[in-house]
Amino acid sequence: MNRLALVAAVAVVVASDCSAYAAAAVVFHCRATAGHQSATFALNQAITATAPPTAHPGAPVELVLDPSPNRIPASVGGRQVREVTNMVLSIPLPANSSYRTARLTGPGAGLHSTPTAGIGGRTIVVKVPGPLRGGGVFELPVLTISLIAGSAGQIVGRLGGVSYDRPGLTATATVRGPFGIAVRAATQCFPSPNPILTTTTIG
Repeated sequence: MNRLALVAAVAVVVASDCSAYAAAAVVFHCRATAGHQSATFALNQAITATAPPTAHPGAPVELVLDPSPNRIPASVGGRQVREVTNMVLSIPLPANSSYRTARLTGPGAGLHSTPTAGIGGRTIVVKVPGPLRGGGVFELPVLTISLIAGSAGQIVGRLGGVSYDRPGLTATATVRGPFGIAVRAATQCFPSPNPILTTTTIG
């Protein structure tokens, strides 16, 4: 799996009531493991994110993440990709904020399932059961994270994941193995570099 999409250029858009890092080019570094074999690859995803530039202490803050359409590769290393299932995207709860809700808007595209959003500990989690078909185009729904601003500081929106062992994106890829046997590969990804998606200053 060497790529899912072309990398979009990073641009910064400033509106009157919100800040947006438009089409941030997030590069996930991934490792897929099946049995005693593993392979590494890069996965590129463009995301548009918005949030208010400032907020009063205790005020509501909405962080909105809108992933661009993407494509599952049709083949990996000469092996046909049949499908990808159990995709999980993690977003850490930003410092200087408390959690209210996380909701998905729109059905997305090519997901063949109903994605969900929620929180576990201090991590917002988006789950997509799939299957996402090999070679097919897909688009995740818009994720809106509702927060309450803390007493001071900044609320910085970023994706989760720092290493293969502490990933921010996981999935199971099913590929065509030797003699046509379906082989499932556990996949762990983390963004590097991990761009700042939004910044809200409390004051």
